[in-house]
Amino acid sequence: MNLAQFDQPEPIFLDANIFVYHFHHDSPYHPTCTAFLRRVALGELSGVISTLVIDEVVYALLIHTGSHVLQTTKVSLIKQRLTHEPALARQCYAKARVAWDLLAKLRQGGMRVLEVPFDLMEDALRLGAAHGLLPRDAMHYAVCLRHRIHHVASRDAHFQRLPHLQFWSP
Repeated sequence: MNLAQFDQPEPIFLDANIFVYHFHHDSPYHPTCTAFLRRVALGELSGVISTLVIDEVVYALLIHTGSHVLQTTKVSLIKQRLTHEPALARQCYAKARVAWDLLAKLRQGGMRVLEVPFDLMEDALRLGAAHGLLPRDAMHYAVCLRHRIHHVASRDAHFQRLPHLQFWSP
């Protein structure tokens, strides 16, 4: 289903890539993701993320900004330089701060942030093995199941094959 058409009263889990596309103005998904996040900020839609999504968004923005500044796509080099060059770290974290400000604004609107408890990992391990998911996506799925969230916004097509989830893509 097309994310631009999402109008359900039920909550929707937002995968990290929705935020990443919002911040990448050159992405073809930027307009849809930005419009969607605006609707969440206005309280028109009920969005849900977990603390793991925040981690993913911050990491993606650090690497993307580092890639742009250093003119390289070598993630190992970006990570090494981020941890050894305070000026680069400050520059990259400035972009992460913009993301944090957006998350704060979304929380004032229609978005909840769920903690990921330790015991959920056992569910994620089972779900990851059963459905061929990487650990982070297995955790997202476990969060959705535990909190009875039946909608997911993502570009990751593997979410569309998961039972109990309606997949919405930008």
